[in-house]
Amino acid sequence: MRDPEPPLSLFPDEGEERRAARLHGRRAALAGVNATVGGSDVVHGLVDLHRGGVLVAVPACGATADPLRLERNTGPVTCRRCLHLQGPHRVPEGQLPIPGLVVYGESAAVKR
Repeated sequence: MRDPEPPLSLFPDEGEERRAARLHGRRAALAGVNATVGGSDVVHGLVDLHRGGVLVAVPACGATADPLRLERNTGPVTCRRCLHLQGPHRVPEGQLPIPGLVVYGESAAVKR
């Protein structure tokens, strides 16, 4: 029997440790700020996700899966999808709230 082929890598020239270090450094550089993708003027909000065992920053809307394409931007989020995903969640009347979710009522925010 022959051995199964090794999985393809997104970064074939780099070892896993070097790739993990680059992704970790990129996440650290984007901490606390928003980002644009490539040369776009649209500013995205960022969320942290695990990719390949490494915690990376990616746009909340999923505009790109490659954190190395992100460029720091200190401006406000302008992506409509990111704004919607990061905005306050409202619970329709008659629906049970999700525990721990911030719910905005008529008078003030209530954490349930």
